[in-house]
Amino acid sequence: MAEPGACPLQPDPHVLHESVAPVENPGEAGANGLGPSDWVRRGEEPHRAKLCGYLGKLGGPLKSWKCRWFVYEEKQCQLFYYRTAQDVNPLGRIELASATFGFSLQAEEAVFHIQTPERVFVLKAVSRDAMMYWLQQLQLKRWQHRDPAEEPVQACGLTGLGGEHVSSHGHGKTGLCGDLTTISKYRLSEQEKSLMKKCALLEAKCCQMEGRYLGVLKQLQENGSLGVQQKDLVNRLIQDELQEDMVDTIKLHPNSEYDEYGFKLIQDYDVEDMKLLAKIHALEIRSHNLLEQEAGDKQRLSRWAQYVGKRPLGELVPSPELKALLRGGVPRQYRASMWRCVVRARTQSLRERHPERYRELCGKGQASQHPAARQILLDLHRTLTSNQHFSSPSSPTLEQLHRILLAFSWQNPSIGYCQGLNRLAAIALLVLQNEEDAFWCLVAIVETIMPKDYYSKSLTASQADQRVLKELVAEKLPRLAVHFEEYGVDVSLITFNWFLVVFVEDLASKILLCVWDAFLYEGTKVLFRYALALFKYKEEDILKIHDKVEIYQYLRFFTRTISDCRKLTNIAFVHMNPFPMKLLRNRRAYHLERLEAELHELERIQEEFASESAESKDKDLSASLSDEEEDL
Repeated sequence: MAEPGACPLQPDPHVLHESVAPVENPGEAGANGLGPSDWVRRGEEPHRAKLCGYLGKLGGPLKSWKCRWFVYEEKQCQLFYYRTAQDVNPLGRIELASATFGFSLQAEEAVFHIQTPERVFVLKAVSRDAMMYWLQQLQLKRWQHRDPAEEPVQACGLTGLGGEHVSSHGHGKTGLCGDLTTISKYRLSEQEKSLMKKCALLEAKCCQMEGRYLGVLKQLQENGSLGVQQKDLVNRLIQDELQEDMVDTIKLHPNSEYDEYGFKLIQDYDVEDMKLLAKIHALEIRSHNLLEQEAGDKQRLSRWAQYVGKRPLGELVPSPELKALLRGGVPRQYRASMWRCVVRARTQSLRERHPERYRELCGKGQASQHPAARQILLDLHRTLTSNQHFSSPSSPTLEQLHRILLAFSWQNPSIGYCQGLNRLAAIALLVLQNEEDAFWCLVAIVETIMPKDYYSKSLTASQADQRVLKELVAEKLPRLAVHFEEYGVDVSLITFNWFLVVFVEDLASKILLCVWDAFLYEGTKVLFRYALALFKYKEEDILKIHDKVEIYQYLRFFTRTISDCRKLTNIAFVHMNPFPMKLLRNRRAYHLERLEAELHELERIQEEFASESAESKDKDLSASLSDEEEDL
């Protein structure tokens, strides 16, 4: 348990951008010259190096992280903090003479606090090692200030800790030196676990409140009835938020900027007007992640562990239980194995006939060039450019993707390659982590899940699905259908790509993979469910827009602002019911027949036009020759 007077760590908004590299050797500067290091200001005597570096400081009315430059002043035993290392005037100071240092084992990594008689300062280092270095050095500096001739007692380790909180007071001789990693072996009591859960819930509520505050500012900014002074005030408040916290909220620390699959957690917005929306989105994601981590994710993992434990590894038995589990999303621990099972079930007969199929196709691709090879190479470097694994031109993942797409072009000569297949294969590769498995996943999607001609040159089946979706929007979301009709909005211009690439790059990665979990098992019906659910999720917001151009602009990015996966899934599989597959098949067949008839009619018209054009040219040529003969 914490010593008397030690303050438990307060909740933090999780987001912090560190501009320094971790210090490998205490006392030396980081890779970029900054960090917890011995540093001497220019113009000062180098007789004694100073402890300084960038730390995150929790503060402000919205309790958010600010990146600050901290410098310890020996003579006064005070820790001064500045906005940047170049600033001359400090923003404030921390009196260390009678302060208490502490950190929580269950708090966010590298977060610690300094408690003075007046207040508590919550700080965050670039890493756990850097945090321990700061705590050790501050304790040492304080001892030297109180008795410069006295050497502090070095403890072998911290023992007798009955809980998860570690604290060091200035009145004792026990230091924070020794093997501090042994602290993690202590188990939390039920009461402490409960407190940590409450802490996460409070943090989530704080994120929600800040998000609502920014939402109100956004609404005021768009309000045309405000006076000039009021508009200026609102704009200043928004700029203050963006300038102060943009680093903290949107550009996250490199270690937490990407998820486990390499996707960016927060969408980048180049347009100035979208930066406020990006910050609101970041707060929503943080809030939902906290809430799901404490409740939904643990329950889901438990249900999947029970399901997998009852069956042999790799065995897939279709059942209502499995369908319900897949609709709720597969935990990362089981996702790759479940996808392999589903793909294997869909491609089993082909794989049994051709067990070495992928290697044979790769060899064929090396021996001769496919007509689609050039287009594949062009699209290769446009694939998931914001993903960590595809961002570098020399990435080995790109080479794997190249082989997969070339192999598929030989596997299915009628399609060869269609723009969009690169993104499908990329998602399969990220999850399955094996290029042959990813190849078969692509085969399963194109040849067994999607209707025939979905990726052909005419894209007939894809167009038919868009007509079916339009009918379903009119039935399930009549107000929205009337709104689109009133302003002449053709949603297929937006949704066509949703279906073609199964929402890749249109949804947050966590939601996208949940969609794929159900899609690989149930098929294309899932695409219709989620397309309708996306419109339903933001229906009220869309209905408020009364300009055609603005509606299109909103539709192009609104899907990436949705962060509540549970809510979206519930809309897709509960609110959109009933959703019989038989009805979907019948409507598809009807629109496919009509499209084919329209295409045949178009071809007939084109042939007639070509024939008439040829006859007209012949007549013109004959007339020209006759004129020349008369001249002669």
